[in-house]
Amino acid sequence: PPGDIVKQFHHNLTFTQKPSPESEAAWSSIIPVGRGFITHPQLAPFISNIALYHQLHCLHAVVVAYYDALASPPMEMADVPDFDSPTGTRTAPFHVRHCFDYLRQTIMCHADTNLEVLDPVNHTTNGWNQDKVCRNYEMVNAFAERWANSTDTGIVT
Repeated sequence: PPGDIVKQFHHNLTFTQKPSPESEAAWSSIIPVGRGFITHPQLAPFISNIALYHQLHCLHAVVVAYYDALASPPMEMADVPDFDSPTGTRTAPFHVRHCFDYLRQTIMCHADTNLEVLDPVNHTTNGWNQDKVCRNYEMVNAFAERWANSTDTGIVT
């Protein structure tokens, strides 16, 4: 469905910094109680997750993996383990690859058609400080919390 609110994007460094208690609290603050898993008599009679929260989970996993890679010694691709579950704070490589492709397909599926004005000096766009038509995130969160099937909170890596 089309968006229903106008807003501007502004660079928020909290979500792009190295994982810390502050950044993890910020990520957790945008996830509703129930983590987006709902049951609804007509729309979701079986436990389902609102895709938005899977997408945010994946983006968070990529951020964690990025900083983990920066802090890790260089490795050859053949030496990168493809284990089935994370160890410590590391994100499993197969999970990160899933997230790359899942987010690619999500971006293409949603095909955001908001226009971003080209910066005349550096001939790029950064998406900041321009009006965009968006869905009402608070309304989606309220729906998710109303139909949540658990009281779990926070972002999951």
